[in-house]
Amino acid sequence: MQEKIAGKGELSADPLLSSVRGKSTADTHKHAFVASLKEVASDLQSNSLAEKYADALFAKINKDGDKSVAEIVKEGEKEFYHIGKDVLGPIAASFVDTVLQECHGMAIFPARDATPFWYAAKALKGANPGKYPVASENIINPVFNRTIWGIADEQDAGSDPLSLDQPLVKKLLSQMGFFSSTEKVFVEVGSWGSMVHQLNTSMQTGELPKEKFKVYFFYTHLPEYIYGFTNIHGDMLPGGVLETIADTWEAFPKLFKKPTKLVEKNDIVEADLDGKLVDSAFLPAWTFAALHGVTDAALDFADEKQHSTPRDELIKLWKLSKAAKTGTFTGVLPTHTETWSEGEKWKAAWKWGPVPPLV
Repeated sequence: MQEKIAGKGELSADPLLSSVRGKSTADTHKHAFVASLKEVASDLQSNSLAEKYADALFAKINKDGDKSVAEIVKEGEKEFYHIGKDVLGPIAASFVDTVLQECHGMAIFPARDATPFWYAAKALKGANPGKYPVASENIINPVFNRTIWGIADEQDAGSDPLSLDQPLVKKLLSQMGFFSSTEKVFVEVGSWGSMVHQLNTSMQTGELPKEKFKVYFFYTHLPEYIYGFTNIHGDMLPGGVLETIADTWEAFPKLFKKPTKLVEKNDIVEADLDGKLVDSAFLPAWTFAALHGVTDAALDFADEKQHSTPRDELIKLWKLSKAAKTGTFTGVLPTHTETWSEGEKWKAAWKWGPVPPLV
């Protein structure tokens, strides 16, 4: 399933605003956005990041006085298009360009977090099809996550993980090219590699047949074992900065909460989004605007209008994060989300060695 984006102007009724629409205060609008942001990105509940992000955003939008919902939506579209086009889009285009040049089979961009990368990939392939060996139809954006992948989520303890030998999970895997000789390449924001571990474990125990796959992370806590694009290009940055830049994708607008179940429709397995769409006056338009911005950034990259290096872009994002610490809205988080409490134990116990393309 590909992530479906509502068009501009397709604003759903927000229950947090419906009783006061047209006369709500700036704080009411902001609190409604914070609630929606926490629904789609639960990690932003840590370190008060949802509140800090919203405080800065709405201070910028309302700098000339309180605005109506429609005016906030319009101003927010401009901000999030800028974030997609000028803030996060250039580094996303560089990352995805690197991956696509090395992919010959299935390029798997898991929704929700990797959806912006998928938009960049489709734009790059469409603009310069001969540069990338992967077929356009094999650049896919299936909706899955740790829970669907059989992993308990520390940030969402109420969801029971599925098993990789569950029939619908196996069919979803087959749609990604598993159970065949097709090359499989996962492209994700990344971090600890828990899904890599689960997949390897299932192959080791016989739940799944042994198959090769590659993993490209935007950032990883395990750079000696898993490819991390920003780890490679940002080794000069202070500790924690790369994690903050990666976590900024958590604040990228999204339309639905994390799904935890699979359904089969017309012989296709996909995530069950029933009850997962977030009822927000802001997120549909802002998601569309941000993804539009990422697409345009990728097209600029394809047209060789982007002259900055990944290192340049990471330094820029570091500066924007430092500015965000002062309360200025930059589109980058002021700090990272709460780091996984078991992370260091996890790293010490890693038994799989380097994951391709690392050797």
